[in-house]
Amino acid sequence: MDNLNLHITPSAFEYPSRILKETYSLSKLGLFSHICVVAWGNHILPEEEMLDDCRRVWRVKLFFAKCGIPGIGRILQQIEWTLRIIWRFRQADIDAVNCHSVACLPIGLLLKFMFSAKLIYDAHELETETVAKHGLKKTVAKLIEMISIGFVDATIVVNQSIADWYKSRYKLKQIYVVRNIPVRTNQFLSETFHLRIAFGISESDIVFLYQGLISEGRGIKILLETFVSLWTRGMRHQHIVFMGHGAWASIVKEYAGRFANIHYHESVAPNIVLEYTRSADVGICLIENVCLSYYLSLPNKLYEYILSGLPVIGSRFPEIAKVVIDADNGWLVQPTIDSLVQLIQKISKKEIHKKQKASLIYRERIGWQEEEKNLWEAFQSI
Repeated sequence: MDNLNLHITPSAFEYPSRILKETYSLSKLGLFSHICVVAWGNHILPEEEMLDDCRRVWRVKLFFAKCGIPGIGRILQQIEWTLRIIWRFRQADIDAVNCHSVACLPIGLLLKFMFSAKLIYDAHELETETVAKHGLKKTVAKLIEMISIGFVDATIVVNQSIADWYKSRYKLKQIYVVRNIPVRTNQFLSETFHLRIAFGISESDIVFLYQGLISEGRGIKILLETFVSLWTRGMRHQHIVFMGHGAWASIVKEYAGRFANIHYHESVAPNIVLEYTRSADVGICLIENVCLSYYLSLPNKLYEYILSGLPVIGSRFPEIAKVVIDADNGWLVQPTIDSLVQLIQKISKKEIHKKQKASLIYRERIGWQEEEKNLWEAFQSI
């Protein structure tokens, strides 16, 4: 057997935790002799990267990447990207193609018809209802998905609410839910003090943590103004650490320079992130209802907190609420400054310890070890 599974993503494969987990699980399943992740090239990351004997990454460096004409430049890049992928694998034995975004479905369809390959739509969110899609961009995404979905052999989504949406919209009988949960391990359950040491926070103070992408719709400004309000009210034992990257990181840094209870920490490597997570007291998973995808989301940071043994503050949205209520390991809140200030004022060390115990109990029920079973089922079905 010398067959290939392609995973196509419209990113530089820079923060690829879900795709890394999926491809590793598929390599264990043994359906494919080779697995290749195809991504966009950039000037920072290597063009070719071997992950192990089975898996590799190809970041496609484009001639038209330097084209600065708005709109036209992106179209030229997309055409060149598609043609280079087809040329690279023209003689390969492609068995299956995973499209990790609605934007990848057109090339996925081409490869399906050219190589008689199975096509998997691996949606990382509610793809046509995101904060970035509006106007013409949203219309095009909806058309691509509507035209392509009938040719897809298996659809994988990240939670049950999104699965129900796809079933209803496209009358699909089978959707596979593979939640983006880290691998469960006891490696990071020992006590750590990374964040307290980094920012000189005393043991008597409470450290709230936001980790992940720092951008629009993720409650960043709400959290900043909440902790400014706490500071001005004289409640100076509550600290928040933002650990991550994103377009709004500069705003966090500006606030951190003005208020001693607000801190910024750069992203850390995926293999040690939970060690840093564990050094906080409470994890915050605050999402704003700026689009349907966010309202129905199930952020992986929620599970990172739980697997680290942290209690959680989460938005009172369907999927987040389902987990927090089931685990009884935290507090649900409307994503507003007033609601958050009122809640944080009431949270004591004693209550935190109680919720931490609930997280440690619930963590034994979850982990990528459970999710990969659904991934295997999806591939074995086709």
